[in-house]
Amino acid sequence: MRRGPVLRAIDRALRHVLGEHAFRVVHMSIQHNHLHLLVEADDKAALSHGMRSLTITAARAINRVLGRKGRVFAYRYNAKPITNPRQMRNALSYVLNN
Repeated sequence: MRRGPVLRAIDRALRHVLGEHAFRVVHMSIQHNHLHLLVEADDKAALSHGMRSLTITAARAINRVLGRKGRVFAYRYNAKPITNPRQMRNALSYVLNN
């Protein structure tokens, strides 16, 4: 996922989602077979809609690039609200140091 056409497909999917004002990707880390994202959303509905939009757009783009069909992401996203500065520091460290 970190090289060539797949990386460009993920980048296009992220740019598509950036137009949604209630959902923002703050930081990301692209791993070999998954993504780490820190996102902000105005509410739970905006988070759900933004993540759904991102995963569908990215999956379609990745499948198109690889010439395949089917699921790209095996699991639904894992949302954990960040409620204090220490959690934010740990989350940033986890995402950016992976």
